[in-house]
Amino acid sequence: MQKDQWKNDPELLKAFEDGYAEAGWPGANKMVGDLYVKRSETSFVASGRIASFYAQAGDIDKAIFWLEKSYKEHSPNLPYAFGSRTYEQLKDNPRFKELARKMNLSVK
Repeated sequence: MQKDQWKNDPELLKAFEDGYAEAGWPGANKMVGDLYVKRSETSFVASGRIASFYAQAGDIDKAIFWLEKSYKEHSPNLPYAFGSRTYEQLKDNPRFKELARKMNLSVK
């Protein structure tokens, strides 16, 4: 569980715990995603990382927005999104399919 990885980052841990208390796993993922967005304004945070938290929160629009940003940044990790269970709920979305098409990938 990622929560263990955040033991030295009280701000992330608090976002996770507050989000979880408010809305379970989706809330925890949304709050962590929101915090990473805030941090991305002043330091590098991989767009794909942000996308994964929003995808797990069920926020399809924000997840795809950050995947599209990852595409524009030429992230070498982006192709893995198209085979990942993290993005399962995005696979029927036309924007997700279009992103796959741009990369000559198939949505599995």
